[in-house]
Amino acid sequence: PTHREALNNFLALAADEAPQEALSELASLQNRNPQFSPIPAQMAAIYQKLGQTDKAIESMVRAVSLAPENLTYRYNLAVLFDKAGKGQDAVALYRQLLDAAARGETLPGDARQIQERLTFLGSNNS
Repeated sequence: PTHREALNNFLALAADEAPQEALSELASLQNRNPQFSPIPAQMAAIYQKLGQTDKAIESMVRAVSLAPENLTYRYNLAVLFDKAGKGQDAVALYRQLLDAAARGETLPGDARQIQERLTFLGSNNS
């Protein structure tokens, strides 16, 4: 119970069976560990599965703010924004990801696909 990473991983597995209970436990865990970014990231994943996009975005924004260097969180947030029709927000994050790739950082997704999506979003905003 005191090993927050193990508990977070356990709750990730439990989320498939009982997402509301997992969210409740994650909220409690977050209250005890407010600076631990995997918790809001996991909450975002559960909210997304439940179709609660706004809450998923809110949780992922928190995860990014706690761990701004985490490219997986930035990628997931970009995808959430993209799916929610918030193209400009997605574009900004996709650009950050491509900039990170240009610096030699490893992306959680395919840089070519990110570039294609960025191009598509840019062409639709013209």
